[in-house]
Amino acid sequence: TLTATDINGNPTQCTFTVSKVDNTPPTISCPATQTLVLGANCTASLPDYTGLATTGDNCGVQSVTQSPAIGTTVSGAGNMTVTLTATDINGNPTQCTFTVSKVDNTPPTLVCKVNTVFLAATGSYTLLAADVFDAVASSDNCPGELAVTNISPATVSCDQLGMTIPVTVTVQDAAGNSATCTAQITVQEGTTTPAGWSSNNVGNANGSAGYKPCTSAGQFTVTATGFSTSSSDVLHLTARQLCGNGEIIARIASVSSGAWAGITLRESLAQGSKKVALKTQLTNIIRREIRSTTNGAATLLNFNRPQHTWLRLVRNGSNFVGYTSLDGTNWNFAFSATVSMTGCIYAGLFAESINNSVTTTAVFDNVTVTGAIAPLIESGSPAATSAAPDFEVYPNPTTGEVTIDLRAFANRAVRLEVYDVQGKVVKMLEVDVAETTTRQIDLSGFQNGIYLIRVQSVGVENFQPVRPDATKRVVVHGRN
Repeated sequence: TLTATDINGNPTQCTFTVSKVDNTPPTISCPATQTLVLGANCTASLPDYTGLATTGDNCGVQSVTQSPAIGTTVSGAGNMTVTLTATDINGNPTQCTFTVSKVDNTPPTLVCKVNTVFLAATGSYTLLAADVFDAVASSDNCPGELAVTNISPATVSCDQLGMTIPVTVTVQDAAGNSATCTAQITVQEGTTTPAGWSSNNVGNANGSAGYKPCTSAGQFTVTATGFSTSSSDVLHLTARQLCGNGEIIARIASVSSGAWAGITLRESLAQGSKKVALKTQLTNIIRREIRSTTNGAATLLNFNRPQHTWLRLVRNGSNFVGYTSLDGTNWNFAFSATVSMTGCIYAGLFAESINNSVTTTAVFDNVTVTGAIAPLIESGSPAATSAAPDFEVYPNPTTGEVTIDLRAFANRAVRLEVYDVQGKVVKMLEVDVAETTTRQIDLSGFQNGIYLIRVQSVGVENFQPVRPDATKRVVVHGRN
């Protein structure tokens, strides 16, 4: 109200309006990052975060609201942004934002398998995720791949053959949550032939070959039909290539139908290939076969060797020598022959039927194919030259360390080599001078099976070649 008064005291009034306006917005501070734990369906309801805001205003705060709204269903692990809005009593708004971290803390639900695995030709098998874990039947609250991060034990071997063992499986979901389950795994022998070996029909043999790595420290089974003649072969052969000098040894454990099973060194897989072979029907007779010209007739010779189930063929250039044995340690000379074979040849095991309608099944064990090893020719045999030095290995069989008696190599530099059944050198030890009578080699890190220990003299002595190499077979088994 305004009042005007004149000099004589007469007043007059008028009025007008003053509008008081609040143009100052409120202040608001949002909370730090908040954690929201997702539930069973990978979802959660958004809580009320408005009470965590700090606000102020010159005239007073009317309300604080939230977006997304309180109670909104959110899903999936990760970060999201939430906005808080403060409004004063005169309608002025101010906003702030903060992060909500959606966290999956729920471990997956697992289903492990009841399964059977088959050992490889090495006598061991490394378990795969698919062997032990059922990814289809397992589940997780949040989508994403379930990854197997640990399998314990990771490998099985001949030590578990025929057993059903518990295997602990650890699985992680996409958020890093882990859970475990237990698979029940039965261990059986496989039938895959060892690396480097092939299965071959020579002629129309219609056969097959399999291998059990644990039985008898490695057991081959070979089947065949068909009948061989002197100029062509009808047999099934499982073999590996032998390049250079070497030998093959095997024990014939069984042969069915009165047929033949044996070992051979041959130039090729063709029917009329040059070859030398020893075979048996597990009677008193061992038969030697030699084909010295391609597609020529094979010469046959029978030896009366009762209970000789061990056969051995040695190649040294074009010279081939055959042996038989009762025990695989003491060898009886059978024959020697000169056959020119070029390049790499085949060393293998074969089965051969007695007619076209009968299937022969032959079982071999204690099979070794290895590189050049001096022939163990019997003293006094027609092909005898000089006796190889001998040495002893004990204990044999062994579960780990063996002792090697080197008295036959006294005061000589020697090399000790250990070969596996595939002819690969798996351990070597050089001794400058074998002054001690014994040396120890630890085989505990090797798989169960047959190994060859070769002692080789190094250099010359008194300007004469030193004594030839010597080899012993040792069996590793019973390792935990």
